[in-house]
Amino acid sequence: MNAGATLLELLQRESRQAHARQLPEMHSVILRVGSRAMNAPLAALAAWRDKEAQTPDQSVRWATPIDEPVDIPVLMMADHILEHAITETYATAGAVWEGATELRVRRACAKWLAFLAQQYVHALDVGLSHDAWWPLEREAWRLTATHWYSRTAVDEPDQAHAYLSLAALHRSEPLAALYFLSKSVQTVQPDPGAADALHAWALSIEPSAPLLYGLAQIVLRQDGSAALAAVPRVTMLLETEWAQLGVCMITALLEFAHPDAALDARALAAHSTPSDARVDSMASMQALHAFSEAGAPRTPSLAPSDVARACAARGLPAPLGHALALFLALLRTALIQLPATLAPAVFVVLTLSFLQVLTLRTHLPAVDALCDVLNAALPWDLLMAFVRSDVLHAVARSADAQWRLALTSGPDDWYFRGLSWPTWAPTPSAPWAPDFQGETDMLAERRAAALRAQMPNAPLPSLPLAQMRHARTALLVALLRAQLARYDGSSLV
Repeated sequence: MNAGATLLELLQRESRQAHARQLPEMHSVILRVGSRAMNAPLAALAAWRDKEAQTPDQSVRWATPIDEPVDIPVLMMADHILEHAITETYATAGAVWEGATELRVRRACAKWLAFLAQQYVHALDVGLSHDAWWPLEREAWRLTATHWYSRTAVDEPDQAHAYLSLAALHRSEPLAALYFLSKSVQTVQPDPGAADALHAWALSIEPSAPLLYGLAQIVLRQDGSAALAAVPRVTMLLETEWAQLGVCMITALLEFAHPDAALDARALAAHSTPSDARVDSMASMQALHAFSEAGAPRTPSLAPSDVARACAARGLPAPLGHALALFLALLRTALIQLPATLAPAVFVVLTLSFLQVLTLRTHLPAVDALCDVLNAALPWDLLMAFVRSDVLHAVARSADAQWRLALTSGPDDWYFRGLSWPTWAPTPSAPWAPDFQGETDMLAERRAAALRAQMPNAPLPSLPLAQMRHARTALLVALLRAQLARYDGSSLV
């Protein structure tokens, strides 16, 4: 198989030969072989194994040319065949991946390897191995599947299937699982199975995790008013957790793409945003100039506890009102923590980026009503205090320099990849290091942990992110103030 794949690839590269031009695309052949020669037989083997598990006492006579026939339990034989089928197929797919030179071929092989590793994790979950070391073996294969699906997500960020598989592999980490599910419903091409996976995730969350439980109630479209009680507990989160929480809150404002959601994610698609309203336009620089000369900040007139009521009064559905109330409470908590720790800044940048895109669609009735509430409830005083503070001990920059700094690429941009609404998201280069595990490993504490694992005495990496996030926050606040200025005369203000 490896030799055949290599030969076919070499023939395709000889594009001047007529017979080579008539060959099917190499990556298409790889995908067809994977679905018909690997996935289908393995699925049949797994189904047979699950069926035999219901009759553990059944045995089969095994005869060899030199030994006496012995009776072997059918379940043991099924486990043996399934284990060798997966591992040998994985070795073959790995050899094809290592020998391939065409990018599309390597991507197709990465999908193979991800699927096979996930199949082995599933086999271990249903009792394939009875060894005392099986938890360690399962974790090793889970990390392997995570690695390959993460590569697939980097190669094809618009496709939701990889994120859905990553959510299944992070079942024991509820926040990470919800993050991947959130991306699977926000991508350019969502996965139809994401809704069922979200529902199953929500049913698994216990009230003992109040913040996640509040998000689960929004998924289930039940009363989420108790979610605000979770906000005081949002302390000492790591940078990656704040980033994941930011993406989850954006999806909560979209009501997790429910068919009855007030906000249609398709209406926020980046291609429908005018070029002069985007973050990297010259108009945004002018808005930042005007903002830098603005007066004292205005204190919000609507408390987070009153947001859900205000949304209901404007005809917005209860899940959206609860999601907005929870988001605003989290935003206040993040801004209050910012002088002491800069980790919440990534949450502020991600969520304000979404609000900047959302508030451009005021021609939609639901967005118009939501903007009225947002203008009255956003913590403008805390936002302005952070933007105008010198917590970073940085040299004061002009508005032009701050605008250029805000548009620099950084690890935060990984969290925008694949989403349908961002109007500006630089494509960071993929760090194909041996320890690379995907976009959720791009922030400071994950990179520091990887570095310390390889070099215990190495200093912590110093990432120039804080000033970029500070500049982005200033730019986004300036744009939001300009876009929401028309609501200053509202009865809520």
